[in-house]
Amino acid sequence: MNSVQEGLLQAAANTIEKVVDEKLEQLNNLSEDDILAIRKKRLAELRKKAEERSEYLRLGHGSVEEIGEEREFFNLGKKSKRVVYCFYRPGTSRYTDALIELLKKVASTHIETKFVLVNAEKSPFLTKKLNIYVLPSLVLFIDGKKIKTFVGLDEITRQGKLDIEVLESSLKNYKILEDTFED
Repeated sequence: MNSVQEGLLQAAANTIEKVVDEKLEQLNNLSEDDILAIRKKRLAELRKKAEERSEYLRLGHGSVEEIGEEREFFNLGKKSKRVVYCFYRPGTSRYTDALIELLKKVASTHIETKFVLVNAEKSPFLTKKLNIYVLPSLVLFIDGKKIKTFVGLDEITRQGKLDIEVLESSLKNYKILEDTFED
């Protein structure tokens, strides 16, 4: 590292240290009322998160659900803000089975999103309406509106292999998953 880089690095470190020191000073000067207000606000946030979590679990979030009839598709979209529909054909490929297993893992850690399997053979109307012509395909909905279709697996694989990080990152890019739900 040359002296210019060292100087820039030192200046950045000094700036960060100054900001941290100012924040610590503010925290040290908080009154009892300020601390109680912060605590109250945090408890309200935690309470709200717990209520959201309970509501998500009540709606069946946290796992992958398979719908049996096409009309269930429309009901789920009304109840849940974020929904990932996986259109598939049973037993057609090991990639489909691997994708479903990954979706189960993602669903268990991202309860803010509903994950649904749709058998394309039993849902010809939906398959045609949503232009599903490659299986498996993921269709993402927010507030009842389709925002993205992942046709096949190309966009959610890394070098031809399914990868949970790539899948989660792809879903986060479209705001289907929150960065973190748990605190």
